[in-house]
Amino acid sequence: MPCVIGLTGSIATGKSSASNVFRSCSVPVVDADEIAKGVLGKGTLGLFLVRLNFGGEILREDGSLDRDKLGEMIFVDSRKRRKLNMCTHPLIILEMIRQLLVAVFVKMEPIVVLDTPLLYETKLLVRFCTTTLVIACSEEHQLSRLISRNNLSEEEARSRIASQMPISEKKRRASHVIDNDGTLEDLKNNVEGLISRLKPTANSEIIFRGLVVMLYSLPLVSLYRCLK
Repeated sequence: MPCVIGLTGSIATGKSSASNVFRSCSVPVVDADEIAKGVLGKGTLGLFLVRLNFGGEILREDGSLDRDKLGEMIFVDSRKRRKLNMCTHPLIILEMIRQLLVAVFVKMEPIVVLDTPLLYETKLLVRFCTTTLVIACSEEHQLSRLISRNNLSEEEARSRIASQMPISEKKRRASHVIDNDGTLEDLKNNVEGLISRLKPTANSEIIFRGLVVMLYSLPLVSLYRCLK
């Protein structure tokens, strides 16, 4: 199998920063958050389903999704959160799998990252991963970052953290854990170190995949020559 890294964490632990380090190292990232933005764009099936379930109040005047308003609704109500997931997750997962297959079998990438906050919760995507990486940090740092980044009260920040699977459980399930309590440079060094450890296996695998593609192509080439 190619090296498919399932990247996850909890809110404000630094998963997106780690994802950017992978990109800077020319490792392709299939990003659930970016795909979700497309799935919930104006005129999409995803936005239609969300509006059907949550009403027109979650839309801005121009018809686009008001993400802040939707976030306020789902982080305090687990039933609404599950309803949103039912509307969007199938669409997001299908697109993630499509992008993964293109990266692995068309572009022949040696390493691919699946970046999703709900890697363990959805259960399906983790089956495509050969290894998993959790970005974690102390609760103190997590609260501080979340309050500062999202302009939340401490109570609101704690509520959002509590709405997700505990980071301790994600760490328990992970193949690799990077503690992100240091500087951005520390995080960069740790991610680059992991890439270096995984690359030898990934490079040998890409040769194997190339041979498989070539072998499967030979009968088609022969058939084409016979038909000419």
